[in-house]
Amino acid sequence: MIPIGRPDIGEEEIAAAAMVLRSGMIAQDARVAERLLRRRPTGTGRHLR
Repeated sequence: MIPIGRPDIGEEEIAAAAMVLRSGMIAQDARVAERLLRRRPTGTGRHLR
C-alpha cells in the first residue's frame, strides 16, 4: 500500500484528545463554543436575528 500522507500527530494533539475523552463531553464541550464564537462572521449581524 502506498501511503498518501503521514499524519503529523504530536504530544500536544494526543494530550488535547485525552482531555476531551476524560471530560465526558465528546460531542460538544466548552471548546466547541469558544471555537464557534471565534469563527463568527463580522458585519451587521442581521443574519443572527
